[in-house]
Amino acid sequence: MNNSALTKKSHKLIAIILCIGMMFLFSFPGFSLAADSDFVINGSGVITGYNGSGGDIVVPDSINGIEVTSIGNDAFYGKTSIHSVEIEGLTKIGDRAFQNCSNLESVIIKNVGNIANDAFYQCSGLKYVTIEDVSTIGQRAFQGCSNLDTVNMEDVSNIGIDAFTGTGIKNLTIEGSGTSIGQRAFNACTRLKSVTMVNVTSIANEAFYGCSNLKSVSIQGNETSIGARAFQGCSKLQSVEMEKVSSIAVEAFYGIASLKDLHIGSVKTIDSRAFNGCTSLTSVALPNVSGIGDEAFYGCSSLLNAYFTNNAPSVGNRIFDGAKSDFFVYYLEGTAGFTTPTWHGYQTMMIPDAANQEQVAPEGLVGVAPTTAANDNGKITGVTSDLEYRFDTETTYTAVSETEITGLVPGTYFVRYAAKTGYNAGEDAAVVIPEYMAVNQDQPAPEGLSVVAPTSVAGNDGQILGVTTAMEYKLETSAEYTAVTGTSITGLAPGIYYVRYAAAEGYNVGDDAGVVVPEYSVVNQDQAAPTLLTWIAPTSPANNDGQITGVTSAMEYRLSTATDYTVVTGTAITGLVPGTYFVRYAAAEGFNAGAEATVVIPEYMPVNQEQAAPAGIVGVAPTTAENQDGQITGVTTAMEYRLSTATDYISVTETSITGLAAGTYYVRYAATLGFDAGADAVVVIPAYAFVVPELSKYANNIPHGKDGDLNTYANIFHEEGYIIYGLSDLGLQDSDEGRYVISASDRSAQTIELEYLDSEFQIISASTLDVSGYKNAYTDRIPNGAVYVKIKGKTDAQINIYEMRTNEGITAELYKNASNLTHAYDGKINTYANIFSNDGYIVYPLSVLDLDGKNRIEFTIKFTNDDGSFGDGNESVLLQYLDADFNVIDTDTLDISGVAGSYAAQIADGSVYVKISGIAGIVNIHEIGRVSVNASPSLWRNANNQTHAYDEIDTSYANIFTPGGYIVYKLSDLGLDDVEMLKYCLKYMNYDITLGTSSKSVLIECLDENLDVVASRTLDITGDKNSYVVKKPSDGMYVRINGTSGIVNIHEIEDLASNPDLWQSANNIDHAYDGNLDTYSNIFGSNGYIIYKLSVLGLAGGDEAVYTLNASDGSSQTVELEYLDEELNEVSTGSLDIAGYDQDYTDDIPGDAEYVRINGISGPYLSIREIRE
Repeated sequence: MNNSALTKKSHKLIAIILCIGMMFLFSFPGFSLAADSDFVINGSGVITGYNGSGGDIVVPDSINGIEVTSIGNDAFYGKTSIHSVEIEGLTKIGDRAFQNCSNLESVIIKNVGNIANDAFYQCSGLKYVTIEDVSTIGQRAFQGCSNLDTVNMEDVSNIGIDAFTGTGIKNLTIEGSGTSIGQRAFNACTRLKSVTMVNVTSIANEAFYGCSNLKSVSIQGNETSIGARAFQGCSKLQSVEMEKVSSIAVEAFYGIASLKDLHIGSVKTIDSRAFNGCTSLTSVALPNVSGIGDEAFYGCSSLLNAYFTNNAPSVGNRIFDGAKSDFFVYYLEGTAGFTTPTWHGYQTMMIPDAANQEQVAPEGLVGVAPTTAANDNGKITGVTSDLEYRFDTETTYTAVSETEITGLVPGTYFVRYAAKTGYNAGEDAAVVIPEYMAVNQDQPAPEGLSVVAPTSVAGNDGQILGVTTAMEYKLETSAEYTAVTGTSITGLAPGIYYVRYAAAEGYNVGDDAGVVVPEYSVVNQDQAAPTLLTWIAPTSPANNDGQITGVTSAMEYRLSTATDYTVVTGTAITGLVPGTYFVRYAAAEGFNAGAEATVVIPEYMPVNQEQAAPAGIVGVAPTTAENQDGQITGVTTAMEYRLSTATDYISVTETSITGLAAGTYYVRYAATLGFDAGADAVVVIPAYAFVVPELSKYANNIPHGKDGDLNTYANIFHEEGYIIYGLSDLGLQDSDEGRYVISASDRSAQTIELEYLDSEFQIISASTLDVSGYKNAYTDRIPNGAVYVKIKGKTDAQINIYEMRTNEGITAELYKNASNLTHAYDGKINTYANIFSNDGYIVYPLSVLDLDGKNRIEFTIKFTNDDGSFGDGNESVLLQYLDADFNVIDTDTLDISGVAGSYAAQIADGSVYVKISGIAGIVNIHEIGRVSVNASPSLWRNANNQTHAYDEIDTSYANIFTPGGYIVYKLSDLGLDDVEMLKYCLKYMNYDITLGTSSKSVLIECLDENLDVVASRTLDITGDKNSYVVKKPSDGMYVRINGTSGIVNIHEIEDLASNPDLWQSANNIDHAYDGNLDTYSNIFGSNGYIIYKLSVLGLAGGDEAVYTLNASDGSSQTVELEYLDEELNEVSTGSLDIAGYDQDYTDDIPGDAEYVRINGISGPYLSIREIRE
């Protein structure tokens, strides 16, 4: 019996026990078994939905007698009530099956054939996952599970692309009998610290890229290949151990400065730049390597040696360049291909095959005594990490890991070089750590001292501040020091004093600090701020004759925004502009400048004006006999009012005055700055008299609610809105059962309030209708005595009233064998309505689709099989256009495919409804909308991820899969409707997801507002991601990109002016202008190039440009330059004859050039270090 069978039978046994005795249920309050009714299952055993209350779920063996075989697409999508799930013995977990289950914390999956794409995507609360005996984990299966920190995997055959990208895994162990790890499978797992892989057969490109906290990697068992950039960006990786790795691809460990311990084992090939920039590597053993690519260990600045025990491998250029100056290549005696004294420019030394060499005793070691009586912090300095040591009485040596050996007790220690490949352990050097010996310490001179001069002619009360009782002092002419007794030294005469720390246990007397107490000197007196100053505002709109009075010629003044003071020359300061002024007494003999008095000169203010009586004010009578809710309307908050019999006015606070009794009122504008209170307006509020109330409020199209036409409707717009209908106008009377065709404008669920009124509009009774969806009918019994019905509005929705009548004989059927009708017009492309059989259908009113009166309709639609998989080939879907009585006006068909596409059709004149019929399969209607122009019948076909072409993420892309596929983009959606030059970043891939190796022709068509072609161009694109430029005609509003044989990837469509770099067969474009000569751009092959905008390089036409560049092998080459105008037309050409590494070359830029194109070379690739003026 296997474990999965045991687990499921255990669950069944628990269920039986729970049925026998409820006491067991209460013994385990957190446990619950899902009932069969919680799941939706089809006849093939596929779970297609879940209706349970969530919690902890175990997927059962069977449901309602049907054996469970798999979980279908979207079955548990967004079920936030689920906390854990256990799944065993199924063939498949479908696409998006548990996507967005944000409260799911634990998942156990055993003996399952396939976990499909996006199965647990964005389960943000997921923490624990166990996966055993699973064939495939699909693309993005656990991507976005940001809190996932524990994953146990065993016997998993294939881990798909991006399967665990961006998760929070901390430690990872993968065990199997032949597991392959897909591209970016664990990309950007920034909490990951260690990885152990047992019997993994391949690690694909960028599998662990950007795991910035990863420290150790162990690869054991089966022979493994490591893909390009697999561990690049793992900036804290220190240790890598490989047992049977066969090959290491380009840049696999590029730039990992922290990598110290590297055990390569049986690796046969190491590709270009695999360990480039690993600056902490000191030694590398390459026992079985047969090939090493260009710059494989380039820039490993701490590398001292490389050991080879087999024949010399074939090697590329600069494999060990940048290593230490005393770097050696060691090779075993008897191996072929190595040369002495150098091999490929590196110093060599042969290791005798017969015996290891001896090592001498280390020199320059120093024993340092402990610094405390505890005698336990002695140390030996001058050591390195290739040494080991032992205490005199010990026999075992301890490896040295730092530049000092610390924490030592007194005694004799023996230090020697440790044994290593080709060398025995060295001779001992004896080092003695002496006993601790106490020695008095010196004390520095005191700091932070300050002085206070004597305050009188007697000159005997000077002070030194900042001292402590640990100090002593003396006058310069004295011989003896005096102890300090407080925090200051007082009673001092002027002179030079010396202050120092006194001697104390373990400390000598400190160094002197010299302090000068100055002579007594007379101090100027302060002056108070002036008083009795007054201001006079400017007297005219010119605002330039303000004054300050009460001043004297002993004063000075300034404006607050000025820095200099002006002397007062009279008894008033005149000619002032409005503002804040500071006035003070000026400095004089024996007196400092005084404190400031602040005086504000206000703006010129004219004489108050009169205000007329308000106009347009209306008195509204009370609405009840109590006479207490009268109103005055047409007022503003600038007014005030009073009853004619009152004396005080009351301020108006709203746009109406409410709660008033009948009577005469006076209303006027209140006094305000520059205005007197206004004249009174007399307003009379009459006494209450019964009137027929308004029959509607915040409503329109009232008759449409009773005109017998279901395609028209009355509207109520506001929570205070309503419509009152006479029942007789509706053909109704009391005791009838009324039928209300009514809905919220947004189809939301709402509770509509009804009030039945008598002949004087008083409420007889109230009722409610719970409405939802679109244009549905609801019934309510009319009470006896009712003459009117009042329908009230809602806060959060507009209410549409289509019709009210008797409920007798009313029937309508708008769909059959269908579900999720509203998903076809909810504006979400990832949701869809379904028609499940060839006799099913959905009838949509064109008004619901916002298509009434339109002549074109667009369907985004696909078909799937009953098991949820995409359909093969094409199917014809019947469309019927219906009039208001559901009679067929015209028919049409859509030939749809299994992949979602958009299709357009002509709407027949007079159509009120469109009927979509089913097929032998499932029709998925993603969205129905308007086609604004008489255009091509599809905006995309055989394509996906359209938005990735303008999401500004360079690593994502849209795809076109076939020569007949295409995508049409509206340029305004891309923010590119006003640009002149469009830049396309494209590549193409084979159907096995490998880069194409030849060029393909891709047709780009620019379309006008009617989608007619106004310009076209064919681009010959290569497999690598390259950039291409197409000029946009002035009438271009859309661009259509057509497919080719293979997959066209559209990374970005951009404005050339904002993103001016262009390239083909090149990388690291911006390294040529980042100001760093240690980085560089590369152009690969003579067909490659990079086009730079001169302004980005800090250059312009007429400048002399400096180019720092070289061929990758340092060979002599001729580099062709082309200078281009703003439309990329050639202005002139140039060339640079280069040789060696990192040399500067100059060329004059023509005056009308805007760009420079640098072309690649044959053979080696071209590196561009920097371009500058």
